[in-house]
Amino acid sequence: MNKTAKGWELNYTLGPGNYEYNFLIDGKKFAKTAATGNVDNLYLIIEPNYTFHLKGYEQAKNIFLAGDFNNWSPHTYLMKQVGGEWVLTVHLSHGKHLYKFVVDGKWIIDPGNKQWEQNEYGTGNSVIWVDK
Repeated sequence: MNKTAKGWELNYTLGPGNYEYNFLIDGKKFAKTAATGNVDNLYLIIEPNYTFHLKGYEQAKNIFLAGDFNNWSPHTYLMKQVGGEWVLTVHLSHGKHLYKFVVDGKWIIDPGNKQWEQNEYGTGNSVIWVDK
């Protein structure tokens, strides 16, 4: 990174996608996630094309989205509560994707999606297909 009068910057071009990042300062990760207080990666989503919805769970403290598109990270993609549902818009490549919601630390399949398949843990994963 280059130091400027306004701070530090890195000129880099990114295409559509989901990107995780963190800052290393003197060899230590810098950014803490507000929802967990842990030093987790931050994320940047460029050209989102799919919105996940989870209805209910109004009393949940935090809900994360985890799937094959973020290496099943349970603390990166924090969903936002909007009215009576939780939402998060991400960029997904074409094809099949597996995912789950992590509700206050408990992994669940999507109750609003009837498509699922068994996983190696016997708990199932929700399935979506992205056409374009």
